[in-house]
Formats: sequence, C-alpha cells, structure tokens
Amino acid sequence: MNKKPDKYIIGLTGNIASGKSLVLKMLGELGADTIDADSISHRVILSNGPAFQPVLDAFGKWLLADNGEIDRAKLGKLVFSDPAALSLLESIVHPAVEEAVDALLNNCQPEVVAIEAIKLLEGGIGPICDAIWVVDAPREARLHRLINQRGMSPQQAAERVDLQGDGSNKLKKADVVIYNDSAPANTWNQVAAAWSEIDPPSVRVPDITDPLSPVRRVMPADFNRLSEFLGGLPNLDELAYLTHFTRTQISGAVGWYSENFIGHLTDLKVDSTWNTELALRRMISVVELAATTMKNEVLFVYAACDLPNAPEVLKELGYLHKKPAGNGAFSLGTRAWNESVTRTSQSFVRQPFELWYKVINPDRILKPL
Repeated sequence: MNKKPDKYIIGLTGNIASGKSLVLKMLGELGADTIDADSISHRVILSNGPAFQPVLDAFGKWLLADNGEIDRAKLGKLVFSDPAALSLLESIVHPAVEEAVDALLNNCQPEVVAIEAIKLLEGGIGPICDAIWVVDAPREARLHRLINQRGMSPQQAAERVDLQGDGSNKLKKADVVIYNDSAPANTWNQVAAAWSEIDPPSVRVPDITDPLSPVRRVMPADFNRLSEFLGGLPNLDELAYLTHFTRTQISGAVGWYSENFIGHLTDLKVDSTWNTELALRRMISVVELAATTMKNEVLFVYAACDLPNAPEVLKELGYLHKKPAGNGAFSLGTRAWNESVTRTSQSFVRQPFELWYKVINPDRILKPL
C-alpha cells in the first residue's frame, strides 16, 4: 500500500472492546470518511470474496455452514485458541483486506479518512497513516462490554482480552490516545479536541445543520432531553443523533450511522401532536445530505410500522420500499448491502419496521466487495 498525498489518514486501533467503533463513528460525524477494516475482513471471506477459497484450503471445508458460507464462530473458536492458526489466517486475510482498503481510499473524497483496524500496526495499513489514534479502556470495562453487549461468557471474554495483551505496545506508538473509560460525552470531547488539532488546518467540520435550522446536532447538554423524548437512553455508543425542534420543544429525533459507505437511519421518532410530515422530511433530508457528503453508496431507513406519515414522506423523497423474502431476509442486489442490513436490523432496530432505501452515490457501489 502507498501513502495518499491528497488525504490525511487517521489509523484507528485499540484492543478488543476498547471502543474503536464508537470513535470511528464520532470521526464520521465530524466529517471524515470512515473505513472499518475489521468489517471488511468479514466480507472478504464470504463465498464470493477473494479469501474464501484460500481459507477453506488452509483449514478445511468443515468450516462451512449450511448456507455455504464460512461459519465465523467455528473459525474464531479455532484461531483464538491456536496462535499458529491465527497467524495463518491473518496471512490469508490481511492482503485481501489491504487491497480493499486501498480501493476504498482511492474513491474517498473528503480530505480526512479514518481507518479502524485492530491489527493496524502489524500490517500494511499502519505505514500509510499520517497519525495513529489508539482507543484505550480498562480491562474490566472491556470484559463488561464483551459479556453484556456481545453475549460472551466470562471465560470467553477473558480469553479474548488476555490473548491481545495489555495494549502497551499500541499506546507507545500512538500520536493520539482516546480514553474511553466513562460516558460517551467524555469520549466525544477528546475526539473533537484531537480533530481540531489535525494538520492540515484547512480541515473543518462540514456544517450539515444551520444554527437557525429546526434540525440540530445532539450535543452532550441535550442528552437528558433526548432520553426523555425517546422514552429511554439513546444508543450513543453506536449512533449519531439529530433532533427536530418546534419552538423550544423536541418534536422529532433521528439516530443514524455510516459503515463502509453504507448509511443506516435506525432511530426515527416524531411527536404526533406537531407537524409530523414536516419534521420527518427535514430530518431525513439532513441525514441524506450528511450521507451524501460522506460518499455513502446508499442510505437505508428502518421506519417503524406505526410511524405517522413515513411512507408518504419517504416516497416523496425518492426512497424505495423493500419487502423481505419469505425467510425474513432482504435481497438488495449486493452481498455487502444484505450483510449490512441484516446486522443493523438485528443489532439496532427494536420494533417492527418497514425498510426503505435510496441509492445516493451510484458510482460508489463496489461489487462483489
């Protein structure tokens, strides 16, 4: 891989469950293009991916699930208990991931690109980065996240954490250290401060919301009001939120995230006592503008079935409705979209929903990756 003279590349790393994905989403909110190399590593071993057959050749067809794909749980159990097997897997997967990352970098438009990779410093991505950011968190906090957010047993979580060591080697090579050991607001403050120091100084946060607009970014001071409006704590670890104000009251809220150039609008709520159609149109349009600026290929909207006026507004804005197949899965034309929608609907969407989508950058679509 070669350096990109027209890009400022942030290499983002840290041990498992330290909060790398949270910081990556915050950098995306600030205006960086974001690339999740760990997610790409899952995609390259899909049945149409470049590492699929080499992995089977190395480890055997017993890894295949009933659907013909590699069972990542089986693969993980094998390699995380055998350092030699892990090294062999990385020698197969890392070159394919680096090739994909290079292709994505060549298509990025913003001046700043952030690449998340747990093995950033061990492979070919680290040397092309202009700055290394390391996310750190106490061991107990990481164990808690693995057990409570990823469903691991205490023993499994401890094995994964201990396999990687204490992270001191990463910290020694860091240009920026983000301590993700408390509330997301504190992590945000560190990320925003480090962003403001980026060289070249011409890099600025793209202003996707006018200060006088009824649609505003959610800042730390707004968290309590947002929680009250949503009827529960917002998913601040994963989603960026915007609010719609009518006079001085929150009349709508939306949470969304972007991953590997695919946007997902998952939390969408309006107060039916106000003009719901206007609030929906404004919030969706602002998110679409942000997703377009970040060069997303497509924006998916997971609209609750009982959300007032949603079908009318989405149709008016050019979104297409997609029904699931008989097995409940969605067939969306590209495997990357299918995988991303499945993961998002299972992880973030808590109520019955209708799926809508809009291709916003047709030239960005990468197949089969």
